[in-house]
Amino acid sequence: MNNLKQLNTEALAYMGDAVFEQYIREMLLRKGIAKPSNLHRAATEYVRAQAQAKAIKTLMGIGKKDGAQDLTPELTEEEQHIVKRGRNHKFNSKAKNADPVTYKWATAFEALVGYLYLSDRGERLDWITDYYRTGREFDKENRARREREGQKEEKGLRNLNSFEITCIVVIALALLGMIIKYFILGHGFWTPGI
Repeated sequence: MNNLKQLNTEALAYMGDAVFEQYIREMLLRKGIAKPSNLHRAATEYVRAQAQAKAIKTLMGIGKKDGAQDLTPELTEEEQHIVKRGRNHKFNSKAKNADPVTYKWATAFEALVGYLYLSDRGERLDWITDYYRTGREFDKENRARREREGQKEEKGLRNLNSFEITCIVVIALALLGMIIKYFILGHGFWTPGI
């Protein structure tokens, strides 16, 4: 291809999705998982948008502190540029199982994979997919260890998903409406005739 840097990021992500899916399937088969239903379930865990978004943020050097770049980036400037293009691209489709921000980050990950594949950078692609795989397995091992030791993951406001945040906001607004109706407008709870 002539100029991959100018190729539409949706096209890069399309290619990256296929390449990454193939990588994950091959990895699972090499691990000895051969039953189709188990393969599908295991592959789905690896290719989830949330996991891809977390991986690309880490590779970009973005930690949990307000989305600021507080870690050392693992990507070159050229790769970071591709990721930013993929993340900032306006999409016509909606994510099925992820919020829009997570979906954009996951698409950026897939765009990077597609870009590396189409530019014949196999070694770099292998490094990034291995980084992703080992990071996922490290997280899974830590989660299992914490469960064995009886430690629970913190579920603070920073760790809530968009649905949980929406529920909290709706409940807070409903309570605020009740407060306004009954106390500020002078209608107490036990006022007869209301």
